[in-house]
Amino acid sequence: MRPLLTALLLTTLLSGCERQTAMSDLHALVADTEVAALAKASSDSLAMDRKVRYTAQDQRSPFQYAVSPTASKERASTASLNPVDRKAPAKLSAVSLDDLTMVGTLSGINSASAQALFRDRSGQIHRLSVGDLVGAHAARIVSVSEERVELLEKVPLEEGGWILEPRTFLLTQQKPSRL
Repeated sequence: MRPLLTALLLTTLLSGCERQTAMSDLHALVADTEVAALAKASSDSLAMDRKVRYTAQDQRSPFQYAVSPTASKERASTASLNPVDRKAPAKLSAVSLDDLTMVGTLSGINSASAQALFRDRSGQIHRLSVGDLVGAHAARIVSVSEERVELLEKVPLEEGGWILEPRTFLLTQQKPSRL
């Protein structure tokens, strides 16, 4: 039975190769279509070369958060916050929050609350817990869980005053995100 099936399959496959001469009209149609497509592609409207100059390199990075005017109006009640009291300096006051990466958490080691592990740009690991201040605007760590750290950052407004901005570090992300 198997040799019969093999012979039938082989005959079917080889019968498809028999009509090479009957395909000449198909080859002619394809050749005509290619010529017409090449003629359209070489028109002057497509050959126009436009150069675009990027002039925004001296402006703010698009990857850094900017305080919008609408955000300052919505949070007018917190706009009168005072700057951070520097009697209790931030552990990482010289490090930008954008330069930190959350790499893990610790819990149950000499404290009841969980602690977050952050890596700075130089590769140094820092252990922070709830209540610690981080960054130039002294973001206060509000909560630490296994997969995220939530902070409240006092951001200065252009027209004066300060607002509280929530920030979140996720363990799987490289940079903090805004809520």
